[in-house]
Order: sequence, then structure tokens, then C-alpha cells
Amino acid sequence: MKQTHLNVVGFNRANFHVISELGCDNPAALQCLLYICQYMDDDNTIICSAKLLQEVCKKSPSIIARAIEELKDRNLINILKRDGTNVYIVNSDFAITKPQETQSM
Repeated sequence: MKQTHLNVVGFNRANFHVISELGCDNPAALQCLLYICQYMDDDNTIICSAKLLQEVCKKSPSIIARAIEELKDRNLINILKRDGTNVYIVNSDFAITKPQETQSM
């Protein structure tokens, strides 16, 4: 049997409605959240600047600031500072990422 490793992000079904709510209420927040989830490590963290989020999302600094504040207010992320750069930590009750082993038969 061949084992492969999948690089997946898992969302908690109980909180899955938040994704569609953000899509309606604050699309920039959803865009930031999905970027953060896509590139977070196995500890649910990513180090990136607000400027990077502005470039990736093609949004102004004020829109990104409001988007990040929305994510914090909804308890989806926490933010720490490391050497002046933001460290975003995704709430593990919302999403997790771990390499998953599968077996093909």
C-alpha cells in the first residue's frame, strides 16, 4: 500500500457558516482569512505584514485593517508581534492544518 501525505486545511463544521457570512458581510476579511489559512503552518500560524495582505488582496491599508479587526472580533484569529511583523494565529476551533496520511488500495 502506498502512503501519501495530503496538505489540507480542515474547517470545523460547527463554525463553517462563518465563511459564507464573511463573504456577504466583509469580503476583504474572508479574503484575508483564506490567505492566512492557505499559508499557515502546522501550528496555525503565519508571519506576514499587513502590506503583504494589502498586495495579495489588492485592498487599501484601511480596508485590510478593518478586515483584520473583523477577524479578531469574531475570534477567528489572534495577532502577536514578532520583530515588528504580525504573527497571525488561526483559532483551532475554526480551522486546523496537519499533514494527513492516506492509504491507497
